[in-house]
Amino acid sequence: MTTNVIMPVLGMVQDTGKIVRWLKNIGETVSQGEILMEVETDKAVQEIEAPASGILAQILAQEGDEVPVTQVVAVILTPEEYQSAPAVKEMGAIQPASPGAEARSGDHSTHMTLTASPAALPAMTPPERRYGRVLASPKARRLAQETHQDLSALRGSGPDGAVLARDVESSAAKAAELQISPHPSWTAAPHFYLHRSARVAHFLAWLAVLQQTSPQKITITDLLVLIVSRALVKHPKSNAIWQDEKINILTEINISLAVVLEDELVMPVIHHADRLSASEIARERTELETRAQSGNLRMEDSSGGTFTISNLGMYRVDSFDAVLNGPQAAILAVGRITEQVIPLNGAPVIQPILNLSVSFDPRAVSSTNGAKFLETVAEMIEEPLMLLT
Repeated sequence: MTTNVIMPVLGMVQDTGKIVRWLKNIGETVSQGEILMEVETDKAVQEIEAPASGILAQILAQEGDEVPVTQVVAVILTPEEYQSAPAVKEMGAIQPASPGAEARSGDHSTHMTLTASPAALPAMTPPERRYGRVLASPKARRLAQETHQDLSALRGSGPDGAVLARDVESSAAKAAELQISPHPSWTAAPHFYLHRSARVAHFLAWLAVLQQTSPQKITITDLLVLIVSRALVKHPKSNAIWQDEKINILTEINISLAVVLEDELVMPVIHHADRLSASEIARERTELETRAQSGNLRMEDSSGGTFTISNLGMYRVDSFDAVLNGPQAAILAVGRITEQVIPLNGAPVIQPILNLSVSFDPRAVSSTNGAKFLETVAEMIEEPLMLLT
């Protein structure tokens, strides 16, 4: 996918930014988060990160140029797209890069900037369309991506309503507070907690493959819904509610998801999750979250849940114990993935680890049954091939 690099909003009263230095040349590989250029505002020179991984195909603003904020200054293509570069060079004009480029290189090789005809490169998305007309600083965009927040849903405190890093951080903090704040269920139902960590190297590899092949944008939460629903098939006693002073083991597996809105917490439900693929779960979740954000959740969207997942990993929470979503008898609390040193075959190794916590109602689920359920969830996370058996 073609990615446009824009002049970011870096200051409260900034209208333009000056390109000080490009740290990459045309044709070089860049990684998301890698420093791509230096930009000067009236306050300081700041390093700007690449918004995506790929190959730097075009530089549209030279060193020393004053560029309006949100204007496209470079284009990053995927390796597959960049393979058409030879055709581009034939159709477009080759122009020398900025005067300082050769001096930076330390040799006498020629550095070129590629200017192509419109047909030579994939169509570029205008910044106002690509970012939904949302002005935001680079750090805010990075934080929003890390915490899975929609920039268009945030109220920016910068110039012309630009979203700044502090706006994203404030929203994340508020979301975390909402999900772990006291709830009537603390007194309405007893709780016990089981904790487990899981290695997620294979899980992340599985996620990466699905993200490349699925028509839907699949997230960690989607795969957890899939795994939990399959684990509940194996351990139906954890798919229960405590109602009318008795245990009710439920035949349907409907997963509630904790979704934070601006000032409330809602629990939309993915019905019959055990029958859905990862792509189908992702589509259902996306539709539910869209309706929740617009205030158009239907009654059936939030009813019938049998088990809840609350994921605070995107808010950089390591681990937490969630409050039961009564009358459901269990809720899975998911922290963030961190790299930890663990023993493997008698040697210390660094592995990505996910912290899990399940809250149970002891009136409905015994500690033994809860432990067996959590063990299966962790095993499926560590080895997703178990889902095929």
